[in-house]
Amino acid sequence: MRLFFLWFGTLLRWSFFILLMVVVWAYVFLLIFAWHAEKRETLTHQDLPASAKGQYVKAADLTLYVQEAGPPTGMDVLLIPGIGGWSGTWPQTMTLLAEAGFHVVAIDLPPFGFSERPHGALYGKTDQAARILGVMDALGIAKAILVAHSTGGGPAVEAAATPPRRVTGLVLVDAELDIAFDRKGKTYPPFLVDWFLSTPTLRDGAVAAFITNPLFTRRFLNWMSHRRGADDTWTEIYRQPLKLQGTTTAVSAWLPAWIANLKPARSEEPETYRKLKIPIHLMWGDFDAIAPPEQARLLTLAAPGTILKIVHGAGHLPQMEDAATFNRQLLQSLNVMKFDLDSKVATATSEAKADMKSDTKPDSK
Repeated sequence: MRLFFLWFGTLLRWSFFILLMVVVWAYVFLLIFAWHAEKRETLTHQDLPASAKGQYVKAADLTLYVQEAGPPTGMDVLLIPGIGGWSGTWPQTMTLLAEAGFHVVAIDLPPFGFSERPHGALYGKTDQAARILGVMDALGIAKAILVAHSTGGGPAVEAAATPPRRVTGLVLVDAELDIAFDRKGKTYPPFLVDWFLSTPTLRDGAVAAFITNPLFTRRFLNWMSHRRGADDTWTEIYRQPLKLQGTTTAVSAWLPAWIANLKPARSEEPETYRKLKIPIHLMWGDFDAIAPPEQARLLTLAAPGTILKIVHGAGHLPQMEDAATFNRQLLQSLNVMKFDLDSKVATATSEAKADMKSDTKPDSK
């Protein structure tokens, strides 16, 4: 029995030692990646890629980078990208919508893309919504349809629900909405997750290794996809902003708001969608493992009139995995919304003219 306890004690000591070494090496591993990110991210906001033809505008508290296409007199459509995306990740979509007569504005929603992302910036859904509305203010856009993908979905809904109502339609693409259909409140993350999120050094290292690492971009896109992986063109598009100064630290600061944000948000309440009173179209890859299509189906039940379109065989990035189908379905949705809005304007104009005529009729007496 004594030999057993001696053997067991030795086993515990070695197990603790091995575990300690694994933790230390993992920590060193992340520190190395964070150091490499700092050395790699050398570009400034003036060092835009040749393909980028946009401008910087003051939007609420930050300066955002936007790109425009299409006739200025066309119906305004704002494209809001999700995780890792920026205004340059809508190339075919912008061209198609512009040719169809829409005025398209693609936004770099921080911390991604070439927008400003200073230390201490807030990335909650309401903060991001204020920036979306701020872009509309800066460009003189009174009302617009919002097309939002992934993590851009929540801020887009928040913007639509912000009075005075300036959003005339919503197209949500594989949006991460976190809608509380079961009416349960948010729960705190497990201890280890909370510890990780509250430790900037660990966050920076993990982000530098797996999100902002250009060597990992193709694998990151493939992980979010289902039908096919990212080709060289798409991989390079997503890589372009990754060399901008402060990218890793900004994405690291955004991470807690994405994973464990406990701040109340209207976009997470089913009742919000019923009260919006605007057309809502959902476009979803049926193999999306990040934002499962089941939430989209539940939303169509919670908000009658919501239209769900499935991009068959696609995952979380239908605009990349099946661009032809995605763009065709998106254009159909926007044309439907435009027709409805034009009809309402025409009806209101006719009624106003009729009222004016009745007011100007001479009194029969």
